[in-house]
Amino acid sequence: MCKRTISRRKFLGQASCAAVGSTAFLSTALNLGMINTVSARPHIIENTSDYKAIVCILLAGGCDTHNVLVPTGGSLSSGPYKDYLDTRGPSLSLDRDDPTKLLKLKDVDYHVHAGMGEVAQMFEDKDLSFVSNVGTLIEPIVSKAEYENGIKKLPLGLYSHSDQIMQWQTSIPQTRTAVGVGGRMADLLQDMNSIPEVSMNISLSGKNPFQAGNQYNEYSIGNRVTAENVGFDGFPDGWSNRGILTDLRNSVINNMAEKQYANIFEKTIGSLTSQTQGSIEILRTALANLIPLQTPFNPESNLSLDMKKIAELISVQNFLGANRQIFFVTYGGWDHHD
Repeated sequence: MCKRTISRRKFLGQASCAAVGSTAFLSTALNLGMINTVSARPHIIENTSDYKAIVCILLAGGCDTHNVLVPTGGSLSSGPYKDYLDTRGPSLSLDRDDPTKLLKLKDVDYHVHAGMGEVAQMFEDKDLSFVSNVGTLIEPIVSKAEYENGIKKLPLGLYSHSDQIMQWQTSIPQTRTAVGVGGRMADLLQDMNSIPEVSMNISLSGKNPFQAGNQYNEYSIGNRVTAENVGFDGFPDGWSNRGILTDLRNSVINNMAEKQYANIFEKTIGSLTSQTQGSIEILRTALANLIPLQTPFNPESNLSLDMKKIAELISVQNFLGANRQIFFVTYGGWDHHD
């Protein structure tokens, strides 16, 4: 494996040019204006097997990434590892010669945390890449003086958990916006899918800023949804009047969906209810055609169950009319305050 160094600026520049030549979802994130629309439409799908999906796992919290990927080149007296030791100090730095602390990556001057052996193996198998030195910055800040003296623009709400986690999902650190990266992609690419009732954005973690767009939002499901239980929550099996209550509820929901409202809020609720009913039937049909996966998943891990459900949905994408999909999962517990 040859080592190739590329700057973040060069990576974004090359990526944006490549995106303009194919699809425009990355160029949207780079704010290339009206060229987004030109390059995204019309979506003529000549190859029906041209299916692509993004699976986004948000590691919620403050992950200590400087101890995930550690620069270990140089000596104890000079070089990147010396800078790391000086920056972290003796209480936080990890010993590169202790395999219980750090694992050496093949052919590069980096180690990864010893608790991430699977990540190290994926990297060596060329199934994983690291993108480092990325943050919610408006512009590069190269010195402490630039930060303290206000020489460079800073993201809004630094040290605010809610602001920072929103900025990671919107990629717009200079203002507070409810429109996320995945939502902007869906606004441009939703019409690449042939069944509009089911959004190209599917969330297994409820409502989220990442998939919120101006026109399209996420379609939220649980990781235990099946063809039998998809839809509105039912009443307990033991209730003697369960059937009557179900019929009554369905009648009320149908009335909400079919009624013509003058009030804009009522009209919106009615429209969403009608759309939800249609999408439930489409999802039920898709899941009914699911062929059980042979891949083992850990039934005790909620993240593993999320991944299983995503894999199942990808396997029935033809029944969902999906040519492009974005899946979103939140995996918490990364608050490394100590």
